[in-house]
Amino acid sequence: MKTQQEWEAQLASEGFRNVKVVVDPPGKVYPEHTHDCIFDHIVMSGSISLTMNGTTHNLKPGDRGPVPKGVVHSAQVGPEGCTYVMGEK
Repeated sequence: MKTQQEWEAQLASEGFRNVKVVVDPPGKVYPEHTHDCIFDHIVMSGSISLTMNGTTHNLKPGDRGPVPKGVVHSAQVGPEGCTYVMGEK
């Protein structure tokens, strides 16, 4: 699997800005919301469930969770927490 720096560089090379690492505690919930840009997550450790358009995607290390601009979505962090690289464009 890629390193944190490699994931950050990949997102930056794809035109994402504000690329950073987020560390969420176990069970954290993000209620339904939207973004005014494309938003992407790449899981490095742990897990997070991302729900969009009635479908839940269970993301684990190495998985990406892109969210299109304006799409209503929610998320719940798994029992072991989640560390991911995120960016927006």
